[in-house]
Amino acid sequence: MRRVLTVSVGLIMLLSLGLSLAWAKEPARPELSLSEAAKRALTAGSEVKVAKLNIDKTYEQREDAADLVKFTPTGGNVDPQAEAAFYGLVQSDLYWRIQKKDYEAKQDSVVFDVYQKYIGILKALEKVQTAEVALSRDEENLRVAGVAQRVGLVTASVVIGAGAKEAASKENLAAAQEELTKAYVSFNKLVDLWPEDRPVLTDKIFYSPLQIDNLDTEAARAVEASRDLWKLKQNISIQKLDLNFFSKPYDIEKYDVDIAELTSFEAEKKIKELVRTLYHDICTLEEQYAAAIQGLQAAEEALRVTKVQYAVGMITKAKLKEAEAAVFEAKNAVGALTYQHAVLKASFYQLTDRSLIVF
Repeated sequence: MRRVLTVSVGLIMLLSLGLSLAWAKEPARPELSLSEAAKRALTAGSEVKVAKLNIDKTYEQREDAADLVKFTPTGGNVDPQAEAAFYGLVQSDLYWRIQKKDYEAKQDSVVFDVYQKYIGILKALEKVQTAEVALSRDEENLRVAGVAQRVGLVTASVVIGAGAKEAASKENLAAAQEELTKAYVSFNKLVDLWPEDRPVLTDKIFYSPLQIDNLDTEAARAVEASRDLWKLKQNISIQKLDLNFFSKPYDIEKYDVDIAELTSFEAEKKIKELVRTLYHDICTLEEQYAAAIQGLQAAEEALRVTKVQYAVGMITKAKLKEAEAAVFEAKNAVGALTYQHAVLKASFYQLTDRSLIVF
């Protein structure tokens, strides 16, 4: 019994060592581009793997159904078994093709998720930097207020107010850091990294206006690319097949055809409306971005003047930090709009069948 226990403890120690080594193999700060992150996510994601297996499974089912079909029924007094076999083949073929579409959709969904979470980290990093500068400003204001109180220039209420602002800035920084941690954990799970890892994201997201030639053309692209609409149109084909080939009541089956066509028509309208709505949302953001850039330029000019004034002793360090914080806040506003615009533009690209990330 004692020997068995010793062996068991040894195995546990070896297993623990193996896990430690496995942990150590994964770099704490791996560099990842967008395309590399997407590749990792596509490889790691179980949903994509399941979707691929479903293609293989339904293909085998389709082949089995095809073996049962001896001829194509054309109406009239057809053997019910022949009808059932042919109808089974049609359904199996459709289900197989649906699984292929679903596999493509899963891949697109994963890539879009990577894009959003990648941006989420970049956005959170900028928010932390802005919060750090704001805290530095408020710490300096508190220090100056304390000095001023000691020489009798301000009352205690001024110091209390400065202390409250400094405390609020600390809380804002802590919240921003927590948001960044959550962004990393969410991203790391997607790309198969340890939750504690802090990957270095090598791609930057730059603002570029959406450029299209014709909105109607884009709506048509979206209709053509829609997998959901494709499924609805396949259902129309199935209903027409019921109507033309099988011994089912014509009057009843005609309603099914009409319902399928109307459903498809309404779905197509919604896709076109979505394209137009998304386009106008992007245009609105582009106008806001232009205004934010003007605000940033004004803040940067004010900082330039403030630096000159500080260099010649005209203003205090606190004033300089105020100007620096204003620039970071303006940059953060521009960055937030840049990332929001990038996500909306990515949605537009995905909707209109354009590549989001180049592999």
